[in-house]
Amino acid sequence: MSTTTVPKRQQNCPECGNRITHDERRAEQVCTGCGLVIADEQVDHGPEWRDFEDGEDRSRVGAPRDPTRHDNGLSTTVGTPGRGGAWSPGMSAERQRQFSRMQKHHQRAQTASSADKSIRAGSLEIERIRSALGLPENVEETAAMLFKRATKDGVLYGWSIERMAAACVIGAARMAEIPLPMVKVVEVTQESKCSIRGPLQDLQDEYNIQGGVPEPREYLPRIASDIDSSNNLLETARELLSTAADAEPTSVHGKDPVCVVSGALYAAGRIRGDGPDQREIASAAQVCVKSVRTHYKNLLRVTGREHLID
Repeated sequence: MSTTTVPKRQQNCPECGNRITHDERRAEQVCTGCGLVIADEQVDHGPEWRDFEDGEDRSRVGAPRDPTRHDNGLSTTVGTPGRGGAWSPGMSAERQRQFSRMQKHHQRAQTASSADKSIRAGSLEIERIRSALGLPENVEETAAMLFKRATKDGVLYGWSIERMAAACVIGAARMAEIPLPMVKVVEVTQESKCSIRGPLQDLQDEYNIQGGVPEPREYLPRIASDIDSSNNLLETARELLSTAADAEPTSVHGKDPVCVVSGALYAAGRIRGDGPDQREIASAAQVCVKSVRTHYKNLLRVTGREHLID
């Protein structure tokens, strides 16, 4: 029997004066001398023997809310055989069929309305996109909350779940100031840029998402790494973008940042006399060669290096 000594004010038995202990298993206060039960059904306000997160803090209130789940992680599940569920190997066939029906009805009850079904499908799609792109979990949480709110407010109407989920991920990444090229989302969703821009614009208009498009320089390290460029080339491209932004802000801002960075890297190679060709940069950045050519010429013109344009 596991026991702990009770607080000092309750240490003496009123009958024999011996020490009182607390039986945690039975929730009773018992005298160690005469066995008198001083109190029963005591509520233990201490930590529970369960831990839903890494660390020492334990809680009786169960797992925290999970915004990435369509039901915030508050619902229960009926397990399946062989996966730690409630079905035992010796269960009769009739009992197994009964549990199977219970499981089916339970799943239907969790998504009773069409909105619940849409939110569940959207949450799964957002989780898949986040995992494929290696984004942090806070982006998934924000995207899931955006999707739920958009569904309940009717912003989802007219757009497919896949397109809306992709737009929510991009919007969440912008709110977190994480550079996420739309082309990367296109790769893992099989959607086109045009099909994602529509719902993304609706989200920005409806919820006033202020994250904005990341600065082109935030894309520099990733694209430069993909083409194995040197640190000197990267630094030259960074200085070129800064100079161009000061001389003519519209040459850098308000345009596709990936295209601007692609042009800056090629222009930096022209300045230094070495560097990758246009096709190699276009392939790494997943833009067309024409975009690289257009932006590199514009950056060199703005910074007074027209003689380097071929």
